[in-house]
Amino acid sequence: MHTGMDALGAMPRVYVALVIPLTAALCVQAMLSLFELTTMDNWPTFMHTGMDSSGVGFQPQTNAASSYSLFFVVFICVSAFFLTRAFIGVFIKQVRLSWTPVLTLAVNSVHCDGV
Repeated sequence: MHTGMDALGAMPRVYVALVIPLTAALCVQAMLSLFELTTMDNWPTFMHTGMDSSGVGFQPQTNAASSYSLFFVVFICVSAFFLTRAFIGVFIKQVRLSWTPVLTLAVNSVHCDGV
């Protein structure tokens, strides 16, 4: 007779997959997760969680999909590249705007002195 218990007399663990409908809140949460990856804040936790996924409806297993780590590394490198370019672009634009009056005065004084 099968009582549903294991050899030690404990009830077996049952994994129940929750079906969560796709909503705007989940999309916002996903975008915030990608932003957190971009800032490199706690990114190893995200990577290990992604690597532990074994499929829809299946219980997570440690390093079940270790190839997913490549996505996280590539995403961080690409996002860091674009954020650095954006930061440098804004910095250069601000320097040009702040130095334009000084450079204009210097050019005008050179032209006036040379005449």
